[in-house]
Amino acid sequence: MRDGAEEEYVEYVTARVPVLRRLAYVLTGDGHRADDLVQQTITTLYLKWPKARVADNIDAYVRTMLVRGYVDEKRLAWSKVRLFRQLPEPEPVEEVAAILGCSGGTVKSHTSRGLAALRRLLPPRIEVPR
Repeated sequence: MRDGAEEEYVEYVTARVPVLRRLAYVLTGDGHRADDLVQQTITTLYLKWPKARVADNIDAYVRTMLVRGYVDEKRLAWSKVRLFRQLPEPEPVEEVAAILGCSGGTVKSHTSRGLAALRRLLPPRIEVPR
């Protein structure tokens, strides 16, 4: 970039990152994903800065870039993948049903009734504000 455009870009991004991060967090619901989305947006903005800096409403232009980046990400198959620290355990109902000599549905219904009875005996949960 030339003619002070890079300084304008840095000044704009420095001022707008907190607002962009809040918008990204509202969209993603996750701080890490929001940071990634903002990083992607400001990188794309750097490449398009000559066009963006002369836009009538640069804030709307950049917000549109961020939202479109989010929508594009949601369309990708990998965005549906959830990573876990360890593999989730398979449901043991069928194993229990085989041991007890009954159906999986019977095990589920008895388990549900048993948990409901325990909940009635326990004091109500107290929610701790975060």
